[in-house]
Amino acid sequence: MYASNSGEPGLLLQRPPKESGGLQRRNHGIQFVYRNLEMVITKMDRRFFRACSLALIAVFGLTACSTSTKLTQSWQEPTYGGPALGKILIIGLSRDDINRRFFEDEFSRELSESGIQAVPSYTLIPHPEDHADKDKLEATVAQAGVDGVLVAELKSVDKEDKYVPPRVDWVPGPVYGGYYGYYYPTYRQVYSPGYTKQDTIARVEIRLFTVSENQLIWGARTETVNPDSVKKAVQQLADIATRDLKGRGLVK
Repeated sequence: MYASNSGEPGLLLQRPPKESGGLQRRNHGIQFVYRNLEMVITKMDRRFFRACSLALIAVFGLTACSTSTKLTQSWQEPTYGGPALGKILIIGLSRDDINRRFFEDEFSRELSESGIQAVPSYTLIPHPEDHADKDKLEATVAQAGVDGVLVAELKSVDKEDKYVPPRVDWVPGPVYGGYYGYYYPTYRQVYSPGYTKQDTIARVEIRLFTVSENQLIWGARTETVNPDSVKKAVQQLADIATRDLKGRGLVK
């Protein structure tokens, strides 16, 4: 027992019995080995658990569909020798005005972030049917002060079945025996049977025209697999188109 500063009794401290040097070192060594062995087993079991989880996801088709867009075809007018375009009017052809506005906004934002001036057409042509009026469209292009017009159209949305063949994965199991055991680890076999999954594929066609000559100078077709997010799909589409246009020297 000890006295506190206030004079009141303090806490009673009891020291544990002191172990002999050899026994203490041996206990510490055992605890060290046990902790390391426990970490190794836990790490290996986690690997095995993750592999089993992936196998179950594959079997029951629970894999989250991630959006992926690729350029399937790209073309450039071989005779075009004009300057690179610096300001482009974006036109999204869609019967749904909300989808059109969203597409043009996202596409224009992506181009602007890449250093290309872009103008959504709905800010100048609020009604989609006005795109068919040649005089109105030409007046709008002149008003926007652009040197290029990019037109994008959703051509189709298709469902396609895809067969995923079976596979066998070998996953490391728990390892015992310290570092020596790592040379001869045990492996567990995880079998994933084949299954059929259905992909949703959206196909978009894009064209780029010059304003001065009203000439088609570039065209592309894209495929977006499992578009779970419209925003993500448009961002990927704009990124792919921008990289191809810049690579060809058609835009600044």
